[in-house]
Amino acid sequence: LFLRSFTYPATITLLVVFIGYLILLIIQQGNNGSCGCFGNWIYMKPLQAIWKNLIMIAVTSLLIYIYPFRSYKNQELVAVIAGMAALVTPFIILPLHPNNLPEVAHESIDLSPLYTSEKNTPPTVELRKGKHIIAFMSLTCPHCKKAAYLLQTIHHRNPDFPIYFVLNGLSDQEKPFFDITHSAAVPHTRFIGSEEFVKMAGPYVPAIFWVNNGIIEKKSNYTQLDPQLIKSWLSATH
Repeated sequence: LFLRSFTYPATITLLVVFIGYLILLIIQQGNNGSCGCFGNWIYMKPLQAIWKNLIMIAVTSLLIYIYPFRSYKNQELVAVIAGMAALVTPFIILPLHPNNLPEVAHESIDLSPLYTSEKNTPPTVELRKGKHIIAFMSLTCPHCKKAAYLLQTIHHRNPDFPIYFVLNGLSDQEKPFFDITHSAAVPHTRFIGSEEFVKMAGPYVPAIFWVNNGIIEKKSNYTQLDPQLIKSWLSATH
């Protein structure tokens, strides 16, 4: 009875809330980037995620009428064990790294759209030469705002660090972004063109790349921005 009276309606309600959020995301940013529904495993645009949620609502509605609920022995204990297993299993399969170091990489990145796009003013810094910490961020992404705030703190304390923001979003979204993150003093450019932005940044933001002469040597999230590690990387002669 509980399955029918609570779980099914709660599932449908949650999916409707997700659909509402995705519609708002499309209105604000268009059908670009990944909805983040499956983390880094599956790339899914917001409109695709809406269709996925509609299908799940239809399946859940069908189950309300066709699934015969039967109680069984120790069902509460089984439910608790299954729930705990669902929470713990992802951390067993993909454990957190205790050292929390940036990912080592060796990938080329084509930054030419920043300088050749007719829609955008090119950066005053030549990011294709030398070492730079380049952060690709969306002006509406909450994680990007956290990253920008941390990066501006590092920039304020280490003004010689070559940190640069490439921001994607509408012009009227810039001021709220900088008001929250206090990062207007960090060198930056707003890039118009979602497809070219994704080609440079990849499908997920914030994308923070440690670039050396057009080669990404490290990738980090905003929790892995250790100023001492950045200083060591900048001073290395390789």
